[in-house]
Amino acid sequence: MSHALNFARALASSARQTLSRHERIRHTRMRIVARELRAARDAARIALCLMLVMSGFVIAPTSAVRATTATKAAEKSAPTTTAATAQRGSRMITPEPAPQPTSGQVGRTYEPKRIPVKSFPAIHLGEAARQEALGPAHIEASELKAIDPPKGRPEWFENRGNQGRGGGDGGGGGDEITIGMADEAAPQPQLPTPSAQGSSPGPHKTFKGEFLTGSTIPPDTMGAVGTNHVMSVSNNQIRIHTRDGVQLVRMTLNAFWAGVTLEGGITTPSTFDPKVFYDRAVDKYFFFTSANSTSPASSVLLAITQGNNPTGTWDRYVFDADPTATSGPGGSGKWADYPTIGFNKNWIVANYNVFNYACNGAGVCATTGYAGPYIYVMNKGDAYDGGTLTDVDLFTDTVANCVSPFNGILGCGFTMAPSVAEDNTSETLYFVEDWDSVFGQLRVSKLTGTAAAPVLTVGTQFPQSTENWRFNAARIGTGGVAGASGG
Repeated sequence: MSHALNFARALASSARQTLSRHERIRHTRMRIVARELRAARDAARIALCLMLVMSGFVIAPTSAVRATTATKAAEKSAPTTTAATAQRGSRMITPEPAPQPTSGQVGRTYEPKRIPVKSFPAIHLGEAARQEALGPAHIEASELKAIDPPKGRPEWFENRGNQGRGGGDGGGGGDEITIGMADEAAPQPQLPTPSAQGSSPGPHKTFKGEFLTGSTIPPDTMGAVGTNHVMSVSNNQIRIHTRDGVQLVRMTLNAFWAGVTLEGGITTPSTFDPKVFYDRAVDKYFFFTSANSTSPASSVLLAITQGNNPTGTWDRYVFDADPTATSGPGGSGKWADYPTIGFNKNWIVANYNVFNYACNGAGVCATTGYAGPYIYVMNKGDAYDGGTLTDVDLFTDTVANCVSPFNGILGCGFTMAPSVAEDNTSETLYFVEDWDSVFGQLRVSKLTGTAAAPVLTVGTQFPQSTENWRFNAARIGTGGVAGASGG
């Protein structure tokens, strides 16, 4: 009996010890879980603080971006010299990837100014072409012209994603802004790999659009296809076909704009850079042309059809590129070059690269440097309302403001190509530009707001490719090698 009692007592003692050990393990696990919960709580507090800080950046992006970039610029300005830096002198191009904006660098917001628009009598294109055809069958002197190629961007623009202007510290340094191309060695372009899906199907019908005539070089051909018509333009001619290729109308570009008076009393604009579009949502065509480079008469010309027939009546408008420009000895001003056009449900948008010019003692004027981008924004409802367009919104900024940090500065923009949205539902219009070709980086900006009150936000995204490109790349020849015959 005593042995049984002793065994029972031992068994009970062992059970108490086992329970005590499990209790200790349970308490230990609870302490670990408690520590993990406290850590998670602290992490959540930190995340909340970061969110508040980030929201501060969103509210005041300029100061935040400047502070961040200033620190990076100070780090990069340490007295170390790499081979790449030595090769390029003061341009401070380092072989590291282009810096990406932080989450706080959401772009800088710009408000437009309203500028007046001059309206001129509408023109019936078909009738004007008929009248022109009754005249002498030779090219008028006004059509004998050489069209300057698009002006290049400042050399220091080539690496905005990776360097400051001038001495590399982002401070600008008061350097003179000159026109030129970057000096990086161009990679040898290669033909793309053939698609595994095979070739695209051929066209259903082919016919000639507008073609080069006279001595207008380059032709700058472009076209738009509507429901019933095909309109093609060049630097000296307009041509309209049916969709089956039957020519209906052909006339000179200058004759289309005859009767439009530019600054200085010029009634026969010297036109170039035509851009024509068909807006299928409203079944209308619109047509941009540049006029008179390096002179006070530099203008943006806009025409819009009153109906859906481009051979019919067009409303015509003029935007003066620089109302304060002068000519003659000592004259100076700005002129608009190389338009890129886009539209959506709210706006028609035209981006122009604007350049400064100056005139010598003999009154001969020439381009002296890049001035900055001009972005004209037209309320589409007003533009299509039969000749009632009286003013437009203009977003602009001087290139003198293009100092580090560059990301959200409009003055750093060059050929900010606006998007085309055919769906007539998109509320936002985007701009894409070549931001840093050495590092394969683009800059994306956007236009938001209402049709009557647009807001421009610059530098909202910076997509980056694993490959780079070149602003003045060599053409690929017929043999697949850069610079070969035909290249």
